[in-house]
Amino acid sequence: MGLKNNTFTKINSDTNQNYMTLKVKCSNKFLPIVTSFAEEAAGAFGFGIEERFSLRLGAEEIYSYICKILSFDTFIEIIVSNGGYFMELSFIFSGHIPLRTFNLTTSISLDNDQDIDELGLMLASRTSDKFQVYEDNKGNICLSLIKEKTYPFATKEKELPSFKNIESSSVTTPNNEELKLFSKYLSNFPNNQLIPDFINYPGKLVDMVTNGTFNALIAKTTDNHITGGIIWNLLNHKLIEFYGPYTLTPNLNKDINEQLIEHFIQSVAKSGVTGLFSKVHNNSLSLEYFEKIGELRVHNTSKEQPDNIQVYFRQLNEDSGGTVWCDISVKDFLFETYSNLFLTRNIEVVKEMGEIFSPYSVISAEINRFQKTAVLRVIEFGADIKDNLYKHIQLLNSELINNIFFEIDLGISWQAYTIPALKEANFTPKVVIPSAGVSDIIIFQWIE
Repeated sequence: MGLKNNTFTKINSDTNQNYMTLKVKCSNKFLPIVTSFAEEAAGAFGFGIEERFSLRLGAEEIYSYICKILSFDTFIEIIVSNGGYFMELSFIFSGHIPLRTFNLTTSISLDNDQDIDELGLMLASRTSDKFQVYEDNKGNICLSLIKEKTYPFATKEKELPSFKNIESSSVTTPNNEELKLFSKYLSNFPNNQLIPDFINYPGKLVDMVTNGTFNALIAKTTDNHITGGIIWNLLNHKLIEFYGPYTLTPNLNKDINEQLIEHFIQSVAKSGVTGLFSKVHNNSLSLEYFEKIGELRVHNTSKEQPDNIQVYFRQLNEDSGGTVWCDISVKDFLFETYSNLFLTRNIEVVKEMGEIFSPYSVISAEINRFQKTAVLRVIEFGADIKDNLYKHIQLLNSELINNIFFEIDLGISWQAYTIPALKEANFTPKVVIPSAGVSDIIIFQWIE
């Protein structure tokens, strides 16, 4: 007996875009279809048994939870996307579901029926590499689970090359083996803890570049020895983030840095983005090409003194301006920042005026244990934001993570209500990244 059209629509797929979609009504009787779809789509995209099982489990927990909350008349669109080095499982629907479970600090009581209902969802969010909740441009809720492929860490036996003299060096797009070799060199790089974690996995870096998510250039001698490299990705349609340049020849850092930067800028000049930015450990970027817009401090457990991370920006094309929303406590900081960058912004201050907020807040946490770093973001503002924030800080500190940052999107007005709680919890505004979100992103850093 066939399924009726108002219950289930056919699977759509686009092999060029690497995604498959399934649309079902909200009912547990369709759970086997949903779980099989997630698992088989992952298999069709070439992922292994471990990743396929993880996606199946995530699909089961998320879909079951949604079905407990929403009515049968609600359609759910399920999308499995192949990112090359990761898979993304998304559930898109209209309606509202409690989001408090997504807090890192959430605990479950087996004596509470509602907590038991949320247990599977909490496990799905904890076992994925990234779990996010957001509203799309149509006002629908999107729950997204990302599971990355497992890659071996770069071997440590690859010593940094030694060059007595380099007559000339050229910049080129690396092949896969050169990318892996560059990754292995960087695994022995001084202050390796400050290099993006993905660079320490040669196979992952290759898949990122092959998939088109990232791009790379390397510098080579005439006899094909790698002397440096730079990596970048399109953060959104307005902004590119880049990593490096990393040079393997300390005595020739300046020359190779300039070569890599010049070729990088030429490569992205016609991309249409508004600007470029980077967070680098040293002063390797010339102010001839970039402007320093801020500084972050990262504590390395093996060193007494923190490392200074410089944040650089370069505007490539005209910025169209716009409105940003903030708390009064950071208005002067924003005004000075925009004046220094010659950016036009209409700065509006938000203020509570008796309106009712949700009793509960939701904070997402992106944790890098290798770098002892956490980036927090507010998913939902609520009356308990101060208490929730303190709980996150305490939990992170207990796991020896003291480099805690909080990002606020100045283009989303309600996020600005979080700022007084941040200030009270010893977070300080450090830098504004133009066009990094819906509008600009302001980064706060927790000060012990």
